[in-house]
Amino acid sequence: MWDSFGSNVLGLYDTTTQTQSTVESFGNGPADMALEPSGNTLLVANAGSDYISRVNATTLADQQDLTIGARPDGLAYDDNGDLFAVLGVSEVAQIDPTTGAILNFIGNLSEADGLTFDSSTGMLYVGSDAGGFYTVDTGLTSAVFTDLGITTDGIASSGNLLYLINRGVGGVQYNLSDQSTLVSPGITGADDIAPVAGLGSQQTTPEPGSMMLLATGLLALKRVIRRKSA
Repeated sequence: MWDSFGSNVLGLYDTTTQTQSTVESFGNGPADMALEPSGNTLLVANAGSDYISRVNATTLADQQDLTIGARPDGLAYDDNGDLFAVLGVSEVAQIDPTTGAILNFIGNLSEADGLTFDSSTGMLYVGSDAGGFYTVDTGLTSAVFTDLGITTDGIASSGNLLYLINRGVGGVQYNLSDQSTLVSPGITGADDIAPVAGLGSQQTTPEPGSMMLLATGLLALKRVIRRKSA
């Protein structure tokens, strides 16, 4: 599954034949996506507007639009099936996945973008164009910023490892235990990354080296450059 923010389309990519199997006109600035716990539907943040769309993961048919009232970006479910979203590039909110109602939120984040949940740490991680990432508890009571000096867009996690995208440059692995970083080879147009842990991700977690290859491979496959205004 891929999207194009500038062209307003969603697409399915067949990894067996290496061809586009489906491409559909869609929404207003489709950006971040999250597979729902059922595996049958996908949430798509329409960052050019104020709603999140629920679509069929096989046909890409739009089934429901959840009006949020603010620009949505990153989306993630936690292990309890609670839905979280980055809204207005400045807050993380818990969203009712049926109605779209905002149940709780934490604000005052700077240039927030991508979002991931890690089942090992039980925390949310938020990519920030301000140069790093925020660590946010699922109760949405605190947000702690870590400055990496990079423009962080996509973000995924596994245990004590975070995988981040330095937009347009490549991938970065950050170790939460010892604050060390590894940098991938350059990936032109790098923008987002697939989740490697938590609901909506693969059930078996590969070794860290393999995970980084998976992440960078997916990025190369995506080949979608998304330029978003603040």
